[in-house]
Amino acid sequence: MPYLEGETDVGMIWNGEAVMGRDTLDSLEYVYPEEGIIAWLDSFVIPKNAKNPEAAHQFISFVLQPEISALISEEIATPHPTWRPGICWMTPLRTTGPATPPTPPT
Repeated sequence: MPYLEGETDVGMIWNGEAVMGRDTLDSLEYVYPEEGIIAWLDSFVIPKNAKNPEAAHQFISFVLQPEISALISEEIATPHPTWRPGICWMTPLRTTGPATPPTPPT
């Protein structure tokens, strides 16, 4: 990452990379600009001509288990669809700060 190598002082970074970067560089700060942010969506898809759609469904079901999603998020520092149920399996470093998703309103 350019930030960790001292190549730049400001720029765009994905939230997962920012969280992983904090593991190495305590001074790395993740902020949202007043003008707003880019929204994105990660998805699982199964092509209509997939050779083994049942295996694809099984894989998706496996990954969406809160315990498994938490393991993935812990490793790559990015939120997942089961974020709140899976949070109990994650370390505080991966669940706090501006690069993590906000707690939903109650």
